[in-house]
Amino acid sequence: MGTNKSIYTILEDLPDNNNKAIIPENVRQIANSIYTPRMILAANQTVLRSSSGEGNMSLPAYKCNYYNPYFFTPQATTKIGLGNRDQIWQITNFGNSTPAGTYQATVVGDTGAPWNAFGPTVDGKWEVVIDDQGQLESYKVIEPAQGWVSGTLQQGQYDGNSYWDQTGSVVINGNQTIKVTFHGPLKCVYAVNTSLAVYEMTINENDPTNQFPGQGSTGAADHTINNSYALLADQQLDTAAANIGTRIGGDGNYYGTLFEPNLLFVRSDNNRSQFWSVWRTPGGYHV
Repeated sequence: MGTNKSIYTILEDLPDNNNKAIIPENVRQIANSIYTPRMILAANQTVLRSSSGEGNMSLPAYKCNYYNPYFFTPQATTKIGLGNRDQIWQITNFGNSTPAGTYQATVVGDTGAPWNAFGPTVDGKWEVVIDDQGQLESYKVIEPAQGWVSGTLQQGQYDGNSYWDQTGSVVINGNQTIKVTFHGPLKCVYAVNTSLAVYEMTINENDPTNQFPGQGSTGAADHTINNSYALLADQQLDTAAANIGTRIGGDGNYYGTLFEPNLLFVRSDNNRSQFWSVWRTPGGYHV
């Protein structure tokens, strides 16, 4: 781990290999410290719909295609912590019947309503530790799941009953008793109809050398206009194509921007769906 460095600094600091002084840390710096922006989030904001038709739900949601765990809420290190709702992946049922041991598990998203309106997801792969009670004790992400949907934390309730954050199962040898809910790296704190959303971007204040590395607690973890920027591409909504947009461009106002600190403001008119990404600038992150 370490602070991002320029190519010049890397080459200046590189030991003389004639003396076999190059160590793995030097190689890691070369691989991770290319002096370019780093994408930390990619998502597609779309529209929540009720059973009574498009537009009756007044809240946006986002379909998360990628996030870098170094920059958002870190994974808990205790079993109790993994069950907290502030986790990006909350374990809602730890299971009870899998023999103790370490397993390669598949994380599968539920595909019924309302999730079927948002298009398919990509399964994730976790290394899961099961304790003597047959319950999930800890996990390590091997391959991240993609395309899971997160609604809104404070206002995103459907018919006043449940959140729209996508649910799924951690499958071990066909056993699906372990359940998970995806709350995502962002929390919607304000929304107006389907055209405006303000997201609180969670942060990772762990030190870069922690079990689940972060950006440190000295302010580097914050997403600010000095170390981050957002890109937005409008996508016209096409309800004939699985309720997600297929045409780029068109009229309407749409933009995304960062506020100070940790707030992402996304606006779109005319029931648009948008692709957006957030990037960290060189020097604005640890690797």
